[in-house]
Amino acid sequence: MKDINITDIKEKLDKNIKKNQNLKGKVKLATKVFENAIEGIVITDKNAFIEWANPAFTKITGYTVEEVIGKKPSILKSNKHNKDFYKKMWHALINEGKWAGEIWNRRRNGEAYPEWLTIMAVKDEYGNTTKYISVFNDLTKLKRNEDDLNYKTYYDALTDLPNRLLYTDRLKDSIHIAKENDNKVAVMFLDIDDFKKVNEGLGHIIGDVLLKKVAERLNSVVKKGNTVARMSGDEFMILCPSYKNEQSIINEVNKILKVFNDPFDVEEHKVYITASIGISLYPEDGVDSNTLIKNAHSAMYKSKEYSGKKYTWYRPNMNKKAEERLILENDMQYALINEEFSLYYQPKVDSKTNKIVSLEALIRWNHPTKGMISPGAFIPVAEESGFILLLGEWILKKACKDIKEINEKVKSKITVSVNLSAKQFESNNILNTVDLAIDDAKIKPNLLDLEVTETTAMKNERNAFNIMNELKNRGMSLSIDDFGTGYSSLNYLKRVPSNTIKIDKSFIDNIAIKKCDATIVKSLITMCHSLGKNVVAEGVETKEQLEMLKEFGCNQIQGYIYAPPLPLEEIKEMIIKQE
Repeated sequence: MKDINITDIKEKLDKNIKKNQNLKGKVKLATKVFENAIEGIVITDKNAFIEWANPAFTKITGYTVEEVIGKKPSILKSNKHNKDFYKKMWHALINEGKWAGEIWNRRRNGEAYPEWLTIMAVKDEYGNTTKYISVFNDLTKLKRNEDDLNYKTYYDALTDLPNRLLYTDRLKDSIHIAKENDNKVAVMFLDIDDFKKVNEGLGHIIGDVLLKKVAERLNSVVKKGNTVARMSGDEFMILCPSYKNEQSIINEVNKILKVFNDPFDVEEHKVYITASIGISLYPEDGVDSNTLIKNAHSAMYKSKEYSGKKYTWYRPNMNKKAEERLILENDMQYALINEEFSLYYQPKVDSKTNKIVSLEALIRWNHPTKGMISPGAFIPVAEESGFILLLGEWILKKACKDIKEINEKVKSKITVSVNLSAKQFESNNILNTVDLAIDDAKIKPNLLDLEVTETTAMKNERNAFNIMNELKNRGMSLSIDDFGTGYSSLNYLKRVPSNTIKIDKSFIDNIAIKKCDATIVKSLITMCHSLGKNVVAEGVETKEQLEMLKEFGCNQIQGYIYAPPLPLEEIKEMIIKQE
């Protein structure tokens, strides 16, 4: 019999004790990790009965560990998944030993929530499953953030309407369905008329509230299944994914326009607004979303041109005009850089001395390929695009420099009149712009006369009068241009802070033919004189008109009877010859 070596036994016992201690340490560490993990962890036996769960499980689900021990994880079932979903889960666990995926479960309070779940089978040395370990993350916040992001991506933050992106997606889907079913699709582009006046007059906060109220009204009247979207600013679009005939579209348009019949109550204000609509149809006016939107946009602008007509169907020639307008707008930007603009001057003649006493600066554009472009063609485009601010500043500076050059050549004082556009006059920078032009040319302010149309001066009377008084205080003179076209009252004529009134050509044309026109002009001249204002008659072309105006006591005459607008050098020669 072999002797028992006590020492060997003791060493083996010590090793086993250390091994067990290490194992206990590892188990203790693993338990500590599980208990402090932010993920929910559940351990079940091989039959899926819960044996253990960590504190995160309780925090996420609302169940205490005691409540779930001995029960199956199916107590968390949300009923959002069918039997096939769970069948595939167990198939993966049995055959692959693991499953991972997104699943909806239900908390103790009944609230369903999304989670990312990973389940792993624990096997013994023989390959038999002894336990299952499940680890899951609550995806509620992540989903909420995704929903918020999707909402911000596809919906307008101010009005909660679909935005351009979602509208375009729906339009593409509608086109696809219409193509398959031989249906028709209608696209409407709606723009609020003169919305800028609301922002400028009442402020942007009121403007935003008004846009929200417009969105609410539009949404309340459109046919079910149609989409109202806000594209940008004061532009909205309506999508009719299918319609019977054009009359059904007209009916829808009339319902939409009717919402603008009543004023909008915005805080203490009652705001009256109107809208213009352009309509394009699939497939007649385009077979893709971009073309249909662009064509509806062109039709909308055309409806603004037609007085009293608030909706317009797209016609093919509209795009051509829109393209020409865009090209013209782009060309203007380069024209200023390339010095294609120049100033012509039309004289104003003293009716008593027949001598030139003042000049009106008039812009001309000599395009490198199109030749001379009429101001009537490019000035409205410059106004709408905002380019008029740059162009107007250039005109002021050039006119001031030119009048200095003219006055250095002649003995008598010659003044220059410069037209201020509505956008210039209403800009916050107008006083500074005028000051810089005078300082840059080194001329006295009394050489400059600024012409403002009657309509512009009447638009925001208080603000207009303040600006005009500021300009007068600086030593400049002021003229009201196109007088008689803005429906002003005699009270307005008395109050307007101008030195001169210019009678519009439309009143001058018939003074030698119609007695009533002659009477109006004569009375107007008399009233202006009694108020201490000079009078200039515009567009005088015949001797008969000239003689009558002299007889009426009109101070200055302007028109082709004396000279058309002329380049600087020619007008200088005219002035020099008269001395």
